[in-house]
Amino acid sequence: MSRVTIDRATGSLRIGGAKVFPLGLSNPPPLGGKTPAGKDGLQELADGGASFIRTGRGNWGAAQLEEQLAAERALLDAAAARGLQCWLYLGDLPDLPARSAASGQASVREQTLSRIASTFRDHRDSASTRASTSRATRLGAPTGSGRKGSSARSAG
Repeated sequence: MSRVTIDRATGSLRIGGAKVFPLGLSNPPPLGGKTPAGKDGLQELADGGASFIRTGRGNWGAAQLEEQLAAERALLDAAAARGLQCWLYLGDLPDLPARSAASGQASVREQTLSRIASTFRDHRDSASTRASTSRATRLGAPTGSGRKGSSARSAG
């Protein structure tokens, strides 16, 4: 799993040690979605310079959690294969009720949130980092510094 940090000297986002300019899009095309020209929608975003997409859902639920996790895993895998990082939308799931002092039991919401976090904590993002570095090099940017012609570029 790649470590995400902020470079204190420059304020740059670093993923796996490489500087990244986070150009993100919310509500990306669905998995398997095509552009009007027939190109893979996620690949079109990556080729256009996007580095992050928002994935997830606002209706996580214990009853359908296994299906939701499988669908999310497929989207995360597809994004990583195209060099895209993801940020996972959780809706209002993190708005947890207070634990009862008497029982100390986690609520269904907390259990669902814990399951999602443990499922995706170690998702294979190293492939995404390699693809992002490769794409940046192909676009003419120094590795980890952003996109060609980006004003966010800095030395090192």
